Amino acid sequence: MAAELTSSPATPAKSVPGIHLKFFGSIRVAAQKIGEEREHIPGTTVYSLMQALSVAFGQSMRDELLDENAPGGLREDLMVTVNEAIISKKDAGITMIGAGDVVSLFPMFPGGG
Repeated sequence: MAAELTSSPATPAKSVPGIHLKFFGSIRVAAQKIGEEREHIPGTTVYSLMQALSVAFGQSMRDELLDENAPGGLREDLMVTVNEAIISKKDAGITMIGAGDVVSLFPMFPGGG
């Protein structure tokens, strides 16, 4: 006699909020996309995220984001916001990124008047 197959109701997978990234200007060009979702890893700082993006996207992204000689290790002409709050360069290594946070990366745009 064949065993009878039964199905149980599927348990919905719990969605773990990630990090939502938005790229602008030359950073968008280096990434070749307007943004992405990344897995949130507890303990991620702004600086460690910039390092991870540099590894993921290569030298052109590294050139856009990092400057080991600058305060905080980030380029002077980079602006990073987390949930629309501007992160100072000196705080990049201690500012934690939480699950569900929106991180936007802006190069400085020339101009003015």
